[in-house]
Amino acid sequence: MAIHEIQTASHGISPIIEFHLTHHRGLKKNPSMGADSISLKLNERRWLGIMGEVHYSRLEPSQWEQALAKMKAGGINIISSYVFWIHHEETEGCFDWTGRRDLRHFVKCCHRFDLPVIVRCGPWCHGEVRNGGLPDWVLDRHPRSLNEAFLSLTRKWYEQISHQLRGLLWKDDGPVMGIQLDNEYGGPAEYLLRLKSIARDVGLQVPIYTRTGWPSTSTIMPFGEMFPLFGAYAEGFWDRELTSMPGNYWRAFCFEPMRTDTQIGFDQLGPRDAKDDPDTPQYPYLTCELGGGMEQSYHRRIRINPRDILAIALTRLGSGSNLPGYYMYHGGINPQGRTPLHESQETQYYNDVPQKSYDFQAPLGSFSQTRPHYHLLRRLHLFLQDFGESLAQLSPAFPDRFPSDRMDTSTVRFALRGGTREGYLFVNNYQRGLSMPDHSNVQFEIQEPENNGHVRIPFDPVTIPGNTSFFWPISFNLQLATLCHATAQPVCKTRRGNRLIFYFAQTLEGFTEFVLQLAEGVTLQTDTDIIHLPDNRYLIRAQASHKPFVVLQNRQPQTLTVELILLNQAESLKLWKLPISNTDGDPSSVLFCEHDLWVDAEGNLCMLRETPLGETLTVDLRRPASPPGLPRIGSKGVAEPPDDSAWEVAGEYFIPLPVQLDRSRYLLRVDYIGDILRFYSREQLILDDFYHGDSVDLALSLIPENQDGVTVRVLPLHKDAPIFVPDRDVLFKDRDFVCDLLSAKLVKRQLEYPDPALLVFDPQD
Repeated sequence: MAIHEIQTASHGISPIIEFHLTHHRGLKKNPSMGADSISLKLNERRWLGIMGEVHYSRLEPSQWEQALAKMKAGGINIISSYVFWIHHEETEGCFDWTGRRDLRHFVKCCHRFDLPVIVRCGPWCHGEVRNGGLPDWVLDRHPRSLNEAFLSLTRKWYEQISHQLRGLLWKDDGPVMGIQLDNEYGGPAEYLLRLKSIARDVGLQVPIYTRTGWPSTSTIMPFGEMFPLFGAYAEGFWDRELTSMPGNYWRAFCFEPMRTDTQIGFDQLGPRDAKDDPDTPQYPYLTCELGGGMEQSYHRRIRINPRDILAIALTRLGSGSNLPGYYMYHGGINPQGRTPLHESQETQYYNDVPQKSYDFQAPLGSFSQTRPHYHLLRRLHLFLQDFGESLAQLSPAFPDRFPSDRMDTSTVRFALRGGTREGYLFVNNYQRGLSMPDHSNVQFEIQEPENNGHVRIPFDPVTIPGNTSFFWPISFNLQLATLCHATAQPVCKTRRGNRLIFYFAQTLEGFTEFVLQLAEGVTLQTDTDIIHLPDNRYLIRAQASHKPFVVLQNRQPQTLTVELILLNQAESLKLWKLPISNTDGDPSSVLFCEHDLWVDAEGNLCMLRETPLGETLTVDLRRPASPPGLPRIGSKGVAEPPDDSAWEVAGEYFIPLPVQLDRSRYLLRVDYIGDILRFYSREQLILDDFYHGDSVDLALSLIPENQDGVTVRVLPLHKDAPIFVPDRDVLFKDRDFVCDLLSAKLVKRQLEYPDPALLVFDPQD
């Protein structure tokens, strides 16, 4: 039997530091915003926010409301977005705040959904945009620096943003709670301080100013001026190596006290010490760039596994983060500009990304398609919404033994937040690209020196399955009892009259262990095995079901019933909790549905059925591919996409579309092999993709009704191209190059407005 020990974090050593935020109150409606060295606060109560990045200028305005509604249904309660200068002032003095560039309209949409906003206003954003978002004309004159001429132009830019956000700031009862200043800046702190001063001068007065916590500034940033926000990615497109999981990406799958991830921006920032600034622990642990997926670069194609994203989020939470912030949470498509608006080596940037697509393999794709990690994260977010206030106050503690290197599969990876009186044990037995083994006969012993106490969980040794990520509760408050511990993950709770229902998700195979300690006068009903332990405790071994396995009841001072429900993994991912009042007056309801659900701005329950149609569309080969040459090496030392003349060797296909098809309700889903795929409307490029093994979706609403089909061109990929591609050996086999459009199918998207009563779940029904 393997007993893994962990000692709770010491309390009372570091005093809690309060931040005195200006403009933290609204006129009438907004709650007061606060922060200390532990967490953000709303109305003096700890608030564990969940932030998702979506770029309004990469979506059509007609997409905004559904995108925001689905983000909110996924548990997001803060929206973050870059404001790309080049998207708005590509030509000097000619500002465009219309259509998909209408920042004001987008922020108003966020307000309709009661979603606070952090505006990431640059002037340099990156975001895989041309020049990092700086217009060509700015960059031609002045580099990003403390140069007064550059700062003067930045002031004019900030004035424009301020005008767009007038009346929408937190102090005005608007949604804008924060401003991010620049991005990934490693120069003197004075530059960021000047940006903050300019922002405040022009009216961008908000409670919170943020900066990315990587890299460290070259001079000391005065404490409390802006909150550093951190990140972690499963793997990055920006690395120079053409192998899987280079460098220290594996560390993001481990629990650790350090917040800085040195793999982020490795292309621009290079190798650097893995350390936090000395004052970092005095700030709350907030993140803005947990990888919600990954974009493609031409030289490096990453295919994300949905479990990558869950594991990253879980390890950061277990390490003490009190704001998971995802980049990206919703993908998009670059707008049309006078020049191509994507990052490229041709413009002296480090990578080439697709001209149009910025899907990012995000939880929500470019057309709001839900990916498996949307649901994995949604289940985690349900817990944070209901129990995040208590989690936020719990300090992290770490075991003495850390994995020795990326190939260490024998060390059990775990961390604790809290202790024996209240806590959560986080376990991550998953690492991208590495098959993790089962760990058998495992127990954890929590030692609490301050209280001379310890607890061993579970009651019986268990096997932790390979490639899983989860957390278990310790001394979890069930109102009528204390859940001493369980080998299940809490999901959410709901109230129906005098009934309080707690939902859990199964984490282990076979029986799930619950140890309950009942309050005085409480009765327990169960149909499963039960063992009476000392101190009025009960050991219950439960099996997954939609029916309660335990019912607790008391009658003093008033009747209350508490029900515990254990769901298997698949069923737990069908559980939704949405702001729809149930018949007992609870402001939210638990629903079960295998389709996507959300509540629109008018309060209507919406359901989207996405049904891939079985029939494969006809694909007409108009020109077969010819043998390609090898791609050139670009200015930054990696392969760059071929120029337009090379597309003469591309395979060309035409996909006729069925007549009388409501194109607003369909996606075209294409599977292919090759180098680059492009969709055209006549001769206008509307979407592209760098091959990485996944299918590609196109919303048929992008194809005008007067066109009877879609033209697709696929550039062949040479077997010796210096490009990292997943499963290269399988892809090429004995072939010198690959190029084929394998299949094209329609996906029907049927929007319905179901009766909530048909989906609201009541275990008594």
